[in-house]
Formats: sequence, structure tokens, C-alpha cells
Amino acid sequence: MNGSLDAEGEKSVVSELQRMGLIPIRISLSKGNGGRFNFDVSGRILSIFKGVSNRDVMVFTQDLATLLQSGLPVDRTLSILIDASE
Repeated sequence: MNGSLDAEGEKSVVSELQRMGLIPIRISLSKGNGGRFNFDVSGRILSIFKGVSNRDVMVFTQDLATLLQSGLPVDRTLSILIDASE
């Protein structure tokens, strides 16, 4: 889903989209429209993590990125994250 929103800055756009239950994927300043920002969002990700706090999703995502950047294969990375969560 995408759209545009009048706001003071990117942080305001992120806050407003999160308040609406959406996850911002991309935010950019609209050309020639002052404080208007274009955005792409995903609402489907929220359904995957239903009942999980935003902080837990953030920690999981950061840990996932760190392990993948270290060169571990996806299956091993997920196994490590599963073990760590138990």
C-alpha cells in the first residue's frame, strides 16, 4: 500500500503510520509539495507478529540481520533464534 501524508518530517510520518497499525517500508519527500511525504507501507507483516510486542519484533529483526550478515545460512540462523527464544 502507498500514499502521501502532510507532516513536519519523516519521524512524524513514521509515528503516524505506526499509530495506524502500519509498518513504513519507504518514506520520501514529495517533490514540490512542501511538507508532503510519499510512503509505502505493509500491513501484512503485522499479522505475522500479532500478539508480539514491537520491541520483540525489533530485537528479532536485529538479531536476524546480525546473524545473516555474519555469513550464517538462513536455516542455521533461524535455528539459533528459535533456541534463543525458548
